[in-house]
Amino acid sequence: MPADAVVAMLVALAALLALAFSRTAPDFVFLAALVVLMLLGVMPLEAALSGFANEGLITVAAMYVVAAGLRETGAVRWLSSRLLGKPRTVRGAQLRLMAPVAVISAFLNNTPLVAVMIPTVSEWAKKQGISVSRLLMPLSHAAVLGGTITLIGTSTNLVVNGLMRQQSGGGLGIFAIAPVALPTAILGIAFITVFAKWLVPERLPVVQRVADAREYSVEMTVVEGGPLDGKTITEAGLDALGEVTLFEVERKGVREPV
Repeated sequence: MPADAVVAMLVALAALLALAFSRTAPDFVFLAALVVLMLLGVMPLEAALSGFANEGLITVAAMYVVAAGLRETGAVRWLSSRLLGKPRTVRGAQLRLMAPVAVISAFLNNTPLVAVMIPTVSEWAKKQGISVSRLLMPLSHAAVLGGTITLIGTSTNLVVNGLMRQQSGGGLGIFAIAPVALPTAILGIAFITVFAKWLVPERLPVVQRVADAREYSVEMTVVEGGPLDGKTITEAGLDALGEVTLFEVERKGVREPV
């Protein structure tokens, strides 16, 4: 195996380890790997920088700008309030979410769309009393499925189209993939709607796993010679503490449930 190939594999492995075991931003990791390959002479400068001129990459960057504009102007919040509404069931909420997201994702790159929608969906789920864990995965899958319908819906299509133009001079039309992708998206959304009840379990935060989020446990020590020393639970008034409940007593290292 050529030495350059070995070096490239080692740099790629180091980048993967950095992504998996550090909190370093992915863009910094990949850029650092690119710089290392250039400094070691594995990748020529022209080849390393040519990717930044790819029209697919520029289009993806432009989509992030469009998504940020939609978020900052409140367009996403306004659109979500009109489309999401007030569903009666979790399944209805998932369908109300996935259908419009798939349509929007066909014309707005799915990665920035999901980033923009997460806060809106989280707030909507809280208002509807639905666990957000039941909605975020359907949101992501609907964006991916919808993004495959058009050329601009996903960065993968844009990058591949850019490579095709470089190699052959011809690219894909905006709806070239739709005959296959549209039925796939419809079937995918239908599958998620039917089976999400079992495939997407409800995961509540710790503070919501109790009846009252303000509930917590505390420990008290009875001081020898104090006012509670030698008294029973009833005599000490510990059986009628209002919002506080005594559930366990420890005597001489032995815990006894009340």
